[in-house]
Amino acid sequence: MFELKTGNKEYHESQLRKTKIFIIIQVTILILVNLYTIILKGKIDLGLSTIILFSIGLGLLGLKKVLTALQKFK
Repeated sequence: MFELKTGNKEYHESQLRKTKIFIIIQVTILILVNLYTIILKGKIDLGLSTIILFSIGLGLLGLKKVLTALQKFK
């Protein structure tokens, strides 16, 4: 994916912004879902939390790839 556009620094910087926004949104959703379930049920929904944490992990992996690609330009 990154090998196709290694010469385009602006592309990687836009990917970095998108990935950071994605992670912030996922963390916010995780917090809101847990607050919602704690208020309604009095316990944390581990299944949904696990799915959201997995997607945050994928986002962090994407962030690492983008940062690695940006390091090539320095």
